[in-house]
Amino acid sequence: MTTRTTASIALGLLLCVGVFAAPDLAQAQASTASSVTCNGATLQGDVTVQPAGETVTAWFEWGTSGSFGNTTAQQTFTSTGQMQLFSQPISGLSENTTYSYRAVASSPSNGTAFGGTLTFTTPSCGGGGGTNIPTATTNPATNVTQNFATLNGFASGNGGNANAWFEWGTSQSLGNATPQQFMGSTGSSYSHTLTLLSPNTTYYYRAVAQGGTNNQLVQGNIQSFTTSFSGQVGTQVFVNTNSATGVNDTFAVLNGYVDPAGTTVSRWFEWGTGGGLGNTTIKLQQSGASVFSQAISGLVPNTTYYFRAVAQNQSGQQFFGNILTFTTTGFGQQVSTNLQATTLLATNVGQTSARLNGLAIQNQNFNQNFNYNYNYSGNTCYVNGAYVPCTTATGGYAQVSGYFEWGSTQSLGNITPSQTIGSAPSLAFFHSLFGLTPSATYYYRAVVTDGVNTARGSIVSFTTGTQTVTVTPPPSRTTVIVGGTGKPALVALSIDRNGACNLRLSSAEYVITYKNISGKLLKDVAIRIVLPEELAFLDTSRGSYTDNDRTVVIALGTLAPNEEGTVRVRGEVIRSAVIGKTTVTTVYLVDTDSATGAQEEVVAYSLNPICEGGVGQSAASFFGGAGFLPDSLIEWLILILLIFALVALARYMYGERRAPDTV
Repeated sequence: MTTRTTASIALGLLLCVGVFAAPDLAQAQASTASSVTCNGATLQGDVTVQPAGETVTAWFEWGTSGSFGNTTAQQTFTSTGQMQLFSQPISGLSENTTYSYRAVASSPSNGTAFGGTLTFTTPSCGGGGGTNIPTATTNPATNVTQNFATLNGFASGNGGNANAWFEWGTSQSLGNATPQQFMGSTGSSYSHTLTLLSPNTTYYYRAVAQGGTNNQLVQGNIQSFTTSFSGQVGTQVFVNTNSATGVNDTFAVLNGYVDPAGTTVSRWFEWGTGGGLGNTTIKLQQSGASVFSQAISGLVPNTTYYFRAVAQNQSGQQFFGNILTFTTTGFGQQVSTNLQATTLLATNVGQTSARLNGLAIQNQNFNQNFNYNYNYSGNTCYVNGAYVPCTTATGGYAQVSGYFEWGSTQSLGNITPSQTIGSAPSLAFFHSLFGLTPSATYYYRAVVTDGVNTARGSIVSFTTGTQTVTVTPPPSRTTVIVGGTGKPALVALSIDRNGACNLRLSSAEYVITYKNISGKLLKDVAIRIVLPEELAFLDTSRGSYTDNDRTVVIALGTLAPNEEGTVRVRGEVIRSAVIGKTTVTTVYLVDTDSATGAQEEVVAYSLNPICEGGVGQSAASFFGGAGFLPDSLIEWLILILLIFALVALARYMYGERRAPDTV
């Protein structure tokens, strides 16, 4: 039988000119502790706060005397105006010891209320296996709608393995059970979502755990919830927190699900390094039932984070998903060069829309177990004991998926749906955004994963409403050319060096060729060449270079039928470039048919692996070639003559110093 000691605080209300005693608007009560073992217990209580909709914070004070001295973590929820149950496990207790505790609750308009003091006594840990008795705590249900509810509990094996589940039903006899969940030997929260419930119906449930030394069964206290009326407004939002993905040293993607039941809600995530969370992601609007994701960055390596999904309806009522955790990886985790992501420039940028472009690269022939060499021919690599073209695959390629992270700041905060993009060496993909704000700057980056490795490209930006190299109307066609020559409807565009090694500390020259093959006069023709971050710009034959986005821009203006031209761009591979990584040099050309006004966009790119170099640019170009050593017989003869000349000069200077002085 459960006993309660109740205490409430009467709040003073200033009415007219007098002070009157108010009715009990906030009450906190402690219930008999459950799951008491020799070193732990679950404190239970309930709170009643009026009016409904108030934010309630509840916790317990406890200790070995009436002055307590300890407090549990605070729990925050929204008042229903009726009694709401809550509980909290405590651990690290001493055996054969009496503990005192009381429930405490507060709300903004009611202040703080304290329940009466109750006690419990821990048993002895002797008798074999007392410390392995599992515990089960029933926590308040969340996301209660007409047909859904999420049951929440806490279970611990107290050093022994345990399974946990819920018993539930429309009476306190319960009668139904959820699937069992393995909890291991340490305590953790767990949840289960009930579906197909009846509207305006009271349901009862409790947490159950079984395990420990003697496979003991323990049960938490019975709690209840009532589903909403059919057609009741403002109480039908369903929220669920899904597992985090893409976790690395400093980054994670939080995932959740919201069903606003025909209304429009704001939804976001709360997250932090403790159960109190403390941080929030950007709040965005949602009107349909769907999953949603938001990325967080700047995290601390080797750290456990807590998070939950949150939604708020138009009446201001908030709904919370269950709290989940993830742990970031350690410092300096090896990033595989076998999978790479390249963020390409946004295209089709309008006032309220844009298309994000990305590229996935799989470097099968640059596995970390391979040896790399460069034979100065421009397109041969030494792989597993044999010379092969750098573009030759030496094995199968994994199935790759890609998506984009984007937002109005470099923290990003949003992700697009993931799409399967194929299993080739290089894979272009895109996603169109709509409903953007005019004249606003947005940031984004490409992300690709093969199920084992995840790679992220660099963050780039675009601004809606204006565009540097394109004009309205939006492009009606986009053609992608992977290295070499391609022939779209109006323009042929090519970039050389595809597959050639880029030697560290050596120069690399790209030749871009374009030709109007349409027989039409083209106007507003512009070319944009984007260099990879591993390539430091040296010079270009045409156009101007902007360092902040590593871009060469050439405004061609008009392009007559059969008119063609070339652009040469040269850069130096930086010392810190990663051997085996494939760099991507991208060329964009936009043109407009002067007769119809239709705009076309052509994209070509060159994939170039980084190979070991070891000499600087000046040495590398001494003989006009890619390396320091001569490439031809004449250059060898010149080198030999230079060496003889240097030796003769050294002997002459040495003889001058040795000659005796004359008198």
